[in-house]
Amino acid sequence: MKSGSGNETQEQTRQKIIQIFRYLQALNQIRNPPQRNFDPQAWTLWFHDLPIHSCIQHEILFDTTLGTDTGTMENDTDFILYVTWNYPSC
Repeated sequence: MKSGSGNETQEQTRQKIIQIFRYLQALNQIRNPPQRNFDPQAWTLWFHDLPIHSCIQHEILFDTTLGTDTGTMENDTDFILYVTWNYPSC
């Protein structure tokens, strides 16, 4: 009989822990809302404004209106923007 009451106690404890984590999640969402407006940013640089340089690669741009890729698909890339540092040769 004790094993049944132990399961109930364990389930109550589990529910309280879940409730605490949901509270913390909701509190985090209130304190740190996702930023939806990028107008107040100090500066913005769009993909089409990136300089053409061998150290800068931008591959896959997803068109949300058509649901298609508008970037190049020449090789299987797992990145959107890749920037390397070109050390000047002395």
